[in-house]
Amino acid sequence: RAGDSCMGRLKDEKLQNGKGGYMLGTLLDANSATCAMDETGGVAGDTCISGSKYEKLLDGKGGFTVGTLVERNSRDCGFTFPTGRAGDTCISGSKYQKLHNGRGGFRMGSLVERNSPDCGFIPTAPVPAKNRSTKVQPEKGSPAQGFTCYRGSKYAKVHDGKGGFIRGAMVEENSSACTVEAPETQSMRKSEPICEQEAGGAYTGRRIQYYYNKSGAIIRTVVLSKCDADCRCIGG
Repeated sequence: RAGDSCMGRLKDEKLQNGKGGYMLGTLLDANSATCAMDETGGVAGDTCISGSKYEKLLDGKGGFTVGTLVERNSRDCGFTFPTGRAGDTCISGSKYQKLHNGRGGFRMGSLVERNSPDCGFIPTAPVPAKNRSTKVQPEKGSPAQGFTCYRGSKYAKVHDGKGGFIRGAMVEENSSACTVEAPETQSMRKSEPICEQEAGGAYTGRRIQYYYNKSGAIIRTVVLSKCDADCRCIGG
């Protein structure tokens, strides 16, 4: 029960309906002097609007009007503060859950994203270690200026990604730019024809012959014939 209610001269019980409002109960007085007085105006109890409690005023015409706010977000009117998640909130550049606290306020929940761009975090470039070069090296395998020689042949010069260079694809076999003319001397020697092998032992598919200078260094590489993967050579 929440008091009495007047309808004209009729006085009834005023009961809460369990939904934030009220309903009429048992008739208390069919010709109430109190209600007769209220017909000319005055407070006739309370009424609920959107979960808040207001004065209920007699309008002097047998009806009612809304008066002054009595209690905002009134539990008598069925209002309860929300609970659960209310979105996200930012703290020191990181994103956290924003939770209702059940009392009309909020509290911080679990971490959603550390150093979140949504919270204005801007990554900074790492500080280079002392004496470490900050120069960005060309990507490994990218072309470099010039060429490199290997066993008398010209190869493309490419970056190794670490500030150095490695041998790329062959540009010219037995290149004049990569040979040293053998001195016209009886001390010049040449090897027996051999099947060329890579560092790992695999055959390159060429039968070659090396020319040496006085010091025994290879000064020229001559390709004698092409071979298959098992060094079975084609031609003479």
